[in-house]
Order: sequence, then structure tokens, then C-alpha cells
Amino acid sequence: MCSAFRFSYPTLLSAGANNAYLWDVPTSCLVETISNIQAPNQDGILKSIRYVEVNDQYAFFCGSNQLRIFARGGGALVYHLSMKDLQRISWDVLPDNSDDTCPSSLFQPQRLHEAYHVSSTYRSNFVAGKFHTLIYITYSLCM
Repeated sequence: MCSAFRFSYPTLLSAGANNAYLWDVPTSCLVETISNIQAPNQDGILKSIRYVEVNDQYAFFCGSNQLRIFARGGGALVYHLSMKDLQRISWDVLPDNSDDTCPSSLFQPQRLHEAYHVSSTYRSNFVAGKFHTLIYITYSLCM
């Protein structure tokens, strides 16, 4: 059963519950299998796979508990990031409280205010890795 897949020419990455498969699409050949992507570490397991990404060097797996990066050409785990390692800072947009107002509410002055929100869920959603930059987007559902 496929949990997530990503096609980045010429490679198709397909992730199952515990293994990932990399296919060379032009030749229709399975070129690599990354086994045991759910192997427990000090922060637990990936849990539900939300998103996968692939490039020439790495395969990225966003789980509901962790981000894991495996090297292509052997499948070694080279990096993991747990949700507990991320800062949980939220920002509220509030009115500026200044006397400078516009007739339209669209153009009212606003300010950012750091806030603490108790989150009912905190999930990984997207990862992208190019060059020397890693972008990891999460979202929180607050109650």
C-alpha cells in the first residue's frame, strides 16, 4: 500500500508503511529500496507519512512525528528532526491602536504579537531541499 509518492523526473519515489521504493521512470526499473523507514529512534517513529520528496542525493519523509532524510545509494538515515525540537511560537495580528486610521478596514495599521496557543495537533506538511537550504513547513490547529 502506498502512503505517499513524488515524481521528480526521472525518479518516482513511492513510500509504503515501512519501505520506500525509487523507480527510474524512463526505464521502468526499480533502482533502490530504502528499508525500515519507520525504525524507532530516541524520538519514536515517523508515524503517518504526510509528504515525501526526492532529489539526486536524498529522499525526504515527513511523518506526523518526525522529518527523516535518507541518503540515496544505500538508504542511510542522515538526518531526523522531531516535532519536539521545533519552536512553537505563534503570532497574532492585532490592531495597532494608533490614531492613524483609514476608512477601509483593509488598510488599518496592524502589529504582530507573539502569543502562546495550546495546540490540539501539530503536523508536518511539506519539505523541500535544494542546494544548502531545507524548508520544513508545519501547521498547528488551535482550540
